[in-house]
Amino acid sequence: MPHVEVIECPILGEHIGRRTDEKPNNERDDTMATQQTTSKKVTPEKATAPRPSVINAAAKVLSGSKEPLTAKQMIEQMAAEKLWNSLSGKTPDATLYAEILQEIQSKGNDSRFVKVDRDHFGTNQSH
Repeated sequence: MPHVEVIECPILGEHIGRRTDEKPNNERDDTMATQQTTSKKVTPEKATAPRPSVINAAAKVLSGSKEPLTAKQMIEQMAAEKLWNSLSGKTPDATLYAEILQEIQSKGNDSRFVKVDRDHFGTNQSH
């Protein structure tokens, strides 16, 4: 059972109780908490080639395709060939579509892609 010390409050002028096993707020506790650490053996991961970006993987898929593909078809082929997969994205085909359009717009004739039909892309033969 904790001990209680009765002291007079200088502000209120009343007697109040304070546990003697606690330190008053104005006293600083200089003891530091120690943290136990466990040593884990860190093993190096297998050296793997860096994962290609989605647009580079799409260029590779399109170069092997005989016909134009949609962004969704490219994403499916990339996953099947294990070139690229979406780790957490909900609409990777929309992202790929936007990136391809951005490259076509920014690079013009130097783009690796060409828009063949609505939502269908092919490789730029002049590239």
